[in-house]
Amino acid sequence: MQKQPQLARLCNRIGGSGRPERMGKAWGLPALALVLAGVTACGAIGAGRGLECTNIGADAGIGIDLVPEAAGPITSGQMEICWDGHCLTRELVLSPSTKVGATGCAGTDPSSACSAQAVPTGGKHGFAEVPGLPTTDVKVTVGFDGGPTRTVHLIPKLVFPNGPECGGLGPQGQLELAADGTVRVK
Repeated sequence: MQKQPQLARLCNRIGGSGRPERMGKAWGLPALALVLAGVTACGAIGAGRGLECTNIGADAGIGIDLVPEAAGPITSGQMEICWDGHCLTRELVLSPSTKVGATGCAGTDPSSACSAQAVPTGGKHGFAEVPGLPTTDVKVTVGFDGGPTRTVHLIPKLVFPNGPECGGLGPQGQLELAADGTVRVK
């Protein structure tokens, strides 16, 4: 399954640098044949199985949601992630959380333009990228604004941005800071 993302990256490269006019006269017809074969292969990713796997990625890391009752006064956070005697510390950039608000469409036709508003919830969220994050038990210690830290254990899971048929990417875990100040695995 790992060959599809590599082929997709190759296909993306062909689009800009694989044109015969940029390759020089020495390449001529063989270069054109190579480019055509590559473009044909790019169109065939997932062909025959009714499957298309895009180039969507997923970063390995740990996310955290701060419920509105806990998020108000918090401005920054720090997360330490440890496994197998190895620890990484990451600063948390906290952003306001939103939910879908009012929605509407310009008409009833399926091609009509539709819109939705993002409404602030009062909560906050952050994500710590953790290259090499395993899918085994990790210890996560979280602190906010220099206050007390809280420690939990979790097992990151692979995410499937293209569905399970296209393979898993970037192990991730998700935490929540509750109104009572506890951190729990979501």
